[in-house]
Amino acid sequence: MPAISVDISISLKSLLAGVIAGGLSCATPAHAASEKILYSFQGGSDGAFPVGNLLNVAGTLYGVTTGARNLSLLGNMFKLAPSGTLTVLYTFKGGADGEAPAGGLIMSRGAL
Repeated sequence: MPAISVDISISLKSLLAGVIAGGLSCATPAHAASEKILYSFQGGSDGAFPVGNLLNVAGTLYGVTTGARNLSLLGNMFKLAPSGTLTVLYTFKGGADGEAPAGGLIMSRGAL
């Protein structure tokens, strides 16, 4: 049986530029050469500096931020709906729950 090839390349440069700028972008295949900014972090209670991988669960993205621009926030866990609506699921307090996450999320048995 012949192998089937599918082009799933994305514009990595565009995706990294969006994350570095404090936003999450959804890059489309390279041949389309366009992207859509889903959300731009404001640096307040929504957090700033998204890090790690994004976890895609049925089209909703989950991730973490390391903090806020004024360093008063120790990081968030968030979900981002396909519409671009961001919901903060948890704000790290420091101490026993940790702070400034540096990696992405994983899902195990339906829990983040």
